[in-house]
Amino acid sequence: MTQKIVKDIESNNEPYEIANKYYNLATSDIFKYELDLEYEIKYRISQQFSLPLSSIKVVGSAHIGSSSFKKTVFIKSKSDLDIAIVDAGQFNYYLNLVLLKTGNYSNQLNFYNKDEKTVKNFRYRLSRGIFDFSYLKNIDEIDEFDEFFISLSNDYVK
Repeated sequence: MTQKIVKDIESNNEPYEIANKYYNLATSDIFKYELDLEYEIKYRISQQFSLPLSSIKVVGSAHIGSSSFKKTVFIKSKSDLDIAIVDAGQFNYYLNLVLLKTGNYSNQLNFYNKDEKTVKNFRYRLSRGIFDFSYLKNIDEIDEFDEFFISLSNDYVK
C-alpha cells in the first residue's frame, strides 16, 4: 500500500483524499487475512469505550505495511500495533478531564515533568488532534485507559 500512497502523492492528489482513501476505505495491511482478529480487537475497544467500530482505526505501519518515517516494514512479531480512536465525544471527554485536573494547564502536578516544555509539547500534540497520555500522571481515568490497553496488548502480543 505504501507504493500506492507515494504514487498518489507524486500525482499531487490532495492529502485529504489520500488519507480518506487509505484510512477510511482500505483494509489494514496487518489484518487483510485476519478479519476475525481485527474484529475481536476493535470490538473489545468499542465495548470498553461505548464507541461504534467505525471510530476505531488501525494506523501507522500496521495499516499501510511500512513506516514512512522510519523506512521500515511492519513485522508482526516486533512492531507495535497503533490504534487511533477517532471520536469527538471521547476527545472532548478527555480534554475536559485534563483541563479540570490541571486547572487549564496552570497546575502541572499531573504532568510527568513539571516544566513549560512538557505542557507546550502536550498542547502542541493536542492541537493536532493527538491525545498523548504519556505526558500525564495521577489521573485515574487516564490510568484506567492505559491499563485497558496494556491488558489488551498483553492478550494479543502474539
